[in-house]
Amino acid sequence: MRLNKNLGIRNIFQMDFKRKLKNTLIWTFIMILIGLVYYGVYPSMKDLVTDKLNSMPPEILNFVSSSGELDMSDFNYYFAMIFSIIQIPLYIYAASSGSALLHDEEKSGSIEYLYSQDVTRNDIYISKSLVSLVNLIIIFSSSFLVAVVMGKSLSSDTFSFNTIRNCFLFSLCGILFFFSLGLFLSALLNKHKEPSKISTGLFLGGYLLGYISLLIDRINFLKVFSPIHLISSDVIAHSMVFGIGEGDFGIIGPVVYLILSLVLIIAGGVLYNKKDLT
Repeated sequence: MRLNKNLGIRNIFQMDFKRKLKNTLIWTFIMILIGLVYYGVYPSMKDLVTDKLNSMPPEILNFVSSSGELDMSDFNYYFAMIFSIIQIPLYIYAASSGSALLHDEEKSGSIEYLYSQDVTRNDIYISKSLVSLVNLIIIFSSSFLVAVVMGKSLSSDTFSFNTIRNCFLFSLCGILFFFSLGLFLSALLNKHKEPSKISTGLFLGGYLLGYISLLIDRINFLKVFSPIHLISSDVIAHSMVFGIGEGDFGIIGPVVYLILSLVLIIAGGVLYNKKDLT
């Protein structure tokens, strides 16, 4: 099948989307399965586990509940606790997919085909970024739909759509940051480096720092390096404005991560245009 000389952003997008569709469907299936398993056990756990968890030391309780409170009789609080775990593969996917965007094809040499066509590096960068972003949104949305369907069917009396939606929307700010970071590293590093390992390592290192910040008050500031802890779904669910509680949740953290994401995407494009591909 012959392609037009000038592929353009649209045709590159279509080619790349079809090529990555299988991987996207696999990840979508995985996230749906994870959601079904974790949310599905809610009815049998809500009474049994609440008392046991609340009897745990504060250090252990902080690991599953940033607010230090846990009421699993309410699905929204159970979701907030579980979502802090479900987010982890979403972050890892975002970091790895952003990092692999350009690096894997440069390393394998498959991107040479596009370089031989009448397209600019901007066309390649924009189209491939859009493909990965769309795939990320598909996987993210599937996880959101599972949470909504399971929450509504298992606990319609306590289910709050706004709380679930807000937890997902705010978490997306941190997820987009690690996608953008991976994209930036992919444009910055040469093909002999492994940006996916670096970006995933930065996420896991930040997650560890965020957990440590929950244990030691005087280093609480370390949670800024971990979006999962800074943009805590548990705190969101317990907030008055975005959840069903009476606490507070500041939006400065999510806004900063969004701004940094935009900066990294633009910087990645600039670097990619200047990158030495030899």
